[in-house]
Amino acid sequence: MLPFKDILESIENDSFKEDYLDLSSQDIDDASATRLASALKKSQNIKRVHLGGNNIGDKGALALSEVPLNELNLRRNRITSAGASALANSSLKKLDLSGNPIGDKGARALAISNNLEELEVEECGITNTGAKLLLRSKMTSLNLSSNDLTDWCLRELPENNTLQALRLDQNRITNVGASFIAQNSSLKKVSLSSNQIDDRGVEDIAKKNRTIEELMLGQNRVGGEGFSNLCSSVSIRILSLYRNSVNFSKIGSFPANNSFVEVSLSSNEIDDSNLEALERLASIPTLTTLNMESNNISDNGAEVLLQFRNPQLKKIDLRDNPIDNEELIKSGFGGLKRKFC
Repeated sequence: MLPFKDILESIENDSFKEDYLDLSSQDIDDASATRLASALKKSQNIKRVHLGGNNIGDKGALALSEVPLNELNLRRNRITSAGASALANSSLKKLDLSGNPIGDKGARALAISNNLEELEVEECGITNTGAKLLLRSKMTSLNLSSNDLTDWCLRELPENNTLQALRLDQNRITNVGASFIAQNSSLKKVSLSSNQIDDRGVEDIAKKNRTIEELMLGQNRVGGEGFSNLCSSVSIRILSLYRNSVNFSKIGSFPANNSFVEVSLSSNEIDDSNLEALERLASIPTLTTLNMESNNISDNGAEVLLQFRNPQLKKIDLRDNPIDNEELIKSGFGGLKRKFC
């Protein structure tokens, strides 16, 4: 990456021809951001700018709000509610303010933005009050992770018909909040990792919701019964239950599933005690990727997974299990090309 000074000069000289500008972690302050904004106003190309990890405050945010951009990343700067209010009135369609202390006042301004469609406000000191306002907005994608939110902020979510992607990782959402999510009819992607949801909460999502296609539930309290209930979903294609308490020993078999494409059950409590369940899992006809890493599966269980896998199931991650025959792990193609958890 070129130094900020050199990039700024190329923009001012109209020799920067890319539509994306990455100036993250360049120690840019308000004065530099203001100069950058002046240069960007003259650019005909740049529509997406990454300024995360700098030292930009409200003055810099105000200057940047006057630039006709589509996307702006200001993650980890010094922007408060005043800067958020200015950005809410900009041309931006996509904005990341994660790690800035904008609070509920900033959330209130962003919630009534006429242009914003995708908003990231992870770890911004937003309470239930501010989150509730954002969840009433017309945005299509919203990240509210790490704001210490509870179920209360989700009470009106069933009435929202525009939101398609919602992240609430690392909050205090319980089964009650999961029930509100289940009643929504527009959501397609939901991430609830590191919350307090158990089998009853996922049962509501599996049986009452027909739109969620991607569900991330890592580090919750879901067991074997919860996974069995999720198998009854008609819409979920990508499912992560990384580091829960899933064990097949007490559930017998589980409902036939015809929607799962990618499933992660890594770091759970799955062993060889229910070979029928492993057979049923591997034979789900739509499944292409299965992550069983870091469980307690031995050679018998691995052989069942490999023997009964459907023809589409090309990747089975069996690493970090007590498997003596290393050829079994290699037969599962040795792991995934990308980390799916």
